[in-house]
Amino acid sequence: MKRVLILLHIILCTCIVTQAKNYTVSSPDGKIKVTVTAGKQLSWSINYNGERILNPSLMQMDIEGQTEQPGVNPKVIKAKTLKVNSEQTAVIPLKQRIIKDQYNQLTLTCKGNYAIVFRVYNNGAAYRFETSLKQPKVIINTETIEQNWTEGCKLYWPREKNQEYLTHCEAIFDELNISSLTKDMKGYLPIYLSTPKGTKVVIMESDLFDYPNLFLTGDRNNTLSGEFPPVVLKSALKEGADRDEVLLEKASYIAETEGTRTFPWRVLMINEDDKAVIENNLVYQLASPSVTQDTDWIKPGKISWDWWSTLNVYGVDFKAGVNTDTYKYFIDFASKYGIEYILLDEGWSAGTWNIKEAIPELNIPELVRYGKERNVGLVLWTLWNPLDKELDEILDVYEKWGIKGIKVDFMQRSDQYMVNFYERVGKAAMERKLLVDFHGSFKPSGLQKKYPNVQISVTTIENRFFGEKITVSGLITGQDLKEQLRVLLAKGSCKNITKEEVHELVDEIYADYEQR
Repeated sequence: MKRVLILLHIILCTCIVTQAKNYTVSSPDGKIKVTVTAGKQLSWSINYNGERILNPSLMQMDIEGQTEQPGVNPKVIKAKTLKVNSEQTAVIPLKQRIIKDQYNQLTLTCKGNYAIVFRVYNNGAAYRFETSLKQPKVIINTETIEQNWTEGCKLYWPREKNQEYLTHCEAIFDELNISSLTKDMKGYLPIYLSTPKGTKVVIMESDLFDYPNLFLTGDRNNTLSGEFPPVVLKSALKEGADRDEVLLEKASYIAETEGTRTFPWRVLMINEDDKAVIENNLVYQLASPSVTQDTDWIKPGKISWDWWSTLNVYGVDFKAGVNTDTYKYFIDFASKYGIEYILLDEGWSAGTWNIKEAIPELNIPELVRYGKERNVGLVLWTLWNPLDKELDEILDVYEKWGIKGIKVDFMQRSDQYMVNFYERVGKAAMERKLLVDFHGSFKPSGLQKKYPNVQISVTTIENRFFGEKITVSGLITGQDLKEQLRVLLAKGSCKNITKEEVHELVDEIYADYEQR
């Protein structure tokens, strides 16, 4: 009998130890309920207005050499809750200057020197890992992100199949059933999803630094899985190209980073309708604060865009083209109509890789002087590759000239190195009081809050030059989902011709451009 009692005691203790424990945290208004389960694995599920929108979904990290891996058989040491009801003030106003920042937070501190933090707002939920490891540097092999959505969801998904995650993030978005997705369809963020009951969700991340961008894939079911571009060990330009790269050697891991740090927020913006999607500021709210309060010099504004017309001004007493007279004409136009900047797009520099010198036909200091007298600033186009190699030297030249900002182009990559490049440029430009426009970029993930001189461009009307990429449905759904997240206005046009005439005009413009 004694042996039986001992055996029952052991079985009972084992059940207590291995039994999963649930933690719940809800939004301040009670509409969003997050349930966190810590058992053999860590997962969360979400209910919105009584509808189960996200079934239990795993979250884990694989860190080289760690005995206790985040999210794997988590041993919770402490569970702490926090209620916050405050405001954030946008250093450079976005949709609003004052943003209400109200949420409930759950922090699970676990054995193995890591924690996971959950925040639930009235319009979304987010989580992220935090580590305080002994090693100054660690290798992140991968991060597991699983999203098991309710049956019957539809989403807008980019037409991307590049298996190396090389993209300008300017794809057409198609409305698809979640169950139609396959693993080779690499979806960059943001992803817009609608449940059968009409709940709107935008999948995003925030506070992305020293870490690769998140991509999502499907597998002909209701599950989305996270993927990340690996660390690029060696790359080279394609033969005969000045910007397109070949990734020659890639690591088996996604990041080498600090052992003590916070990782990106995994964000679900949850809204009752599309109007609320546009009003959602969670990505900005969750991002790191601005590195400076010295922002009086940052002047958002409109910009005159030379590329759209390929400088084909007419009715003038000079030869139009990439020259000082033509850009003075652009400056006069901008000054007359209250346009704060003009852009000198590709073609102004001595070469696409020599962006410290202008072509002989252009006198940049003279244009800066001329523009300053008329309250118009100059922004210069730059290719990312040479800027990466000579960042300080190039920006020193621009600062000396009196340039107001730069447009950085053709990045295409989304790996850890490229994320760090964005931050290096933002920081170096901030130190020289230069604005930065990353064009054809991955989505805004908070950098524009940390460095208010930065903006992330979206697909613009320029795509009319290349086909039928811009449509009304595209502008209000997937095509401009990044519009929901960005800082400043993209460039546009008001040419009153039909779409068929556009393509005829393009052929004429480029033929004339090549002759010049």
